[in-house]
Amino acid sequence: MLKNKKYYNLVKKQLGKDEVLENFEKNYGKITDVMEIDVISLPKNLNLDQKEDHENGIYAFGGSFLNREYEVGILLDIEEIKPMSPFWLEKEKKNINKDDLKFFLESLGENLEKGKTNFPIFIFYNNKNKLSLSPQAIDPLDILKK
Repeated sequence: MLKNKKYYNLVKKQLGKDEVLENFEKNYGKITDVMEIDVISLPKNLNLDQKEDHENGIYAFGGSFLNREYEVGILLDIEEIKPMSPFWLEKEKKNINKDDLKFFLESLGENLEKGKTNFPIFIFYNNKNKLSLSPQAIDPLDILKK
């Protein structure tokens, strides 16, 4: 399940009006899943020496999936673009797809600018293509007015 389903629904509604997803599917095939990546707080049960330190570029990122019951996370130095922790898993910890972990890390890396965050992002994808969007480009209040 996506972490922020309500925000996702607002974004999807706007993308539907603009036919963004329809055009993607026309050109690249049916979207089979959606992943959300956002800055999160470290889970309380996680025992790491390093903690988030936004002033020094240390952020915790989490990934959740529309069609999966688990969430993944990693602590990352966005100045150096290097991991500060191993992956961690939340919720269901069985049936983890290693490709999801790889996809999360690749997508996170592609959407980081050195020393900057622009999250959340939603990645609409299938087995061959993906469309990454930062809703910060979309004003949720604007969506609600329509």
